[in-house]
Amino acid sequence: MKTTIITLLLCISVSINAFAQETDYNLVEKTVSYYLDGGTNNDFETLKKAFHKDATMKFISKGVYKEVNALAFFKRVIKPGPKQNRKTQISYINVSGNTANAKLEIEYPTFTFIDYMNLLKIDGEWKIVSKIYYKKPKTSNSQTDIEKEKHIKQIIENTKNFSEYVNTSNYKMIGESYTDDAKIFPQRGEILEGKEAILKYWTLPKGIKTINHKITQHKIRIVENTAYDYGLYQGTTVKENGEQSNWSGKYVIVWKKEGENWKMYLDIWNNIN
Repeated sequence: MKTTIITLLLCISVSINAFAQETDYNLVEKTVSYYLDGGTNNDFETLKKAFHKDATMKFISKGVYKEVNALAFFKRVIKPGPKQNRKTQISYINVSGNTANAKLEIEYPTFTFIDYMNLLKIDGEWKIVSKIYYKKPKTSNSQTDIEKEKHIKQIIENTKNFSEYVNTSNYKMIGESYTDDAKIFPQRGEILEGKEAILKYWTLPKGIKTINHKITQHKIRIVENTAYDYGLYQGTTVKENGEQSNWSGKYVIVWKKEGENWKMYLDIWNNIN
């Protein structure tokens, strides 16, 4: 019976603490919302509710550290006017006793403010006591497209170079065209992994060489630091006696970006004749 009562009391205590923690979380959320809503609506009086009178704002401007009184700063820059064109978000709130912090994001059409707020519970009220922030420029679609086009051109160039390495039996550079953990999937063969196994596959017997190796890319897509392309390949194998064998097929390649260069990570192909 005694054990049951102790267990019950512990459960009640945990529940009370959890409720208090949840309440503090909501109160912190309410405080930072004063800041966000006041800024969005150009309402200094609402924004003012979020800050302690001695709260500081610290930031880097043109490479120089700056520190100002937060309320004095906002009183100077906030002017009555139409609602600002921006989106706000509370990324997270952490509460520990009478301290808390919050990460906020304020998105404008061309940039986003990333705010980190430190709060203290003072006389039963949560107040922001310090703010640091970063102004993150937004990459335009045109910039993104230009960057992707640059990567696509490099993959096309690397593909042309690879064909040249095959045609000249430059096995060292064939190996350098793959990542260290690359895998190839030759037709009717096992998956071969690593440069040693890949080089062994590409190394032709004495007296045999490849000519006219060519890859025709149908599509290339960049996804962050990986890419894929697919299309058709063709070439000719020539034996020492002059006998030739033409071949062609289809392929899929997955690329990885290593440093500033793109290398093949997965190389899959099969013949169509």
